Amino acid sequence: MDINFILEDPELSPRPREEIRITSLQATPEKDGRRVRVMIEITAFAPADRPSLMLAIIGSDRAVLSETTIVEADQYRLAITMHLADAPTSPDDPLELHAALYFEPEKPQHVTSISFSSSGSGFFDESGH
Repeated sequence: MDINFILEDPELSPRPREEIRITSLQATPEKDGRRVRVMIEITAFAPADRPSLMLAIIGSDRAVLSETTIVEADQYRLAITMHLADAPTSPDDPLELHAALYFEPEKPQHVTSISFSSSGSGFFDESGH
């Protein structure tokens, strides 16, 4: 029996720190209108290059409804639930998820955002998949 521990996908090989970025971002509202499931994928990285992420959900009135920070992520695929301070007044109210990847808080290395509503999800995939 052969066990192959070598990664076949070159995209999963750790990249240099300066090449690390957010490659996929997805926001899926829960039915209660108070929580949003956030899925994030970032470029594979070496254990010494653990990036941090700052995430914020912005309402249609530009108010911050939820924000969180992930300090020194240890995986390239992350899933979290963000709780909204106030539920949107309408299921069709536009919301935005802003994500910033950084190694030093004052210097974001990669920033992206997606739009969604509390009745539908939003998705960004850098690879086009």
